[in-house]
Amino acid sequence: MRLLVTSVRKSTDAARLSKALVLRGLAACASFWPVQSAYKWRGKLVQEKEYLLEIKTAKPAAARRWLEKNHPYQIPMIYSRPMGGLGAAYLKWAESGG
Repeated sequence: MRLLVTSVRKSTDAARLSKALVLRGLAACASFWPVQSAYKWRGKLVQEKEYLLEIKTAKPAAARRWLEKNHPYQIPMIYSRPMGGLGAAYLKWAESGG
């Protein structure tokens, strides 16, 4: 299992991506919540509210490819990390597709 993380500007985009990943079988679960972000875009400092998505997946390569094609940002931040220490029942549920 891997945890993919990305961010989007609108809660509707976070909900759309989360729902689509789960319905397509690319994620067992996806969660999102508001965060405050600061970054430079085209030479200017931007500080704004974004929504951080955590995507729990047994298919990280396929989920990443889908995210890259469907993400609303031109240059999305998507990172992946292993999910260690999961309980056996959760792992079985997640890997079976929910």
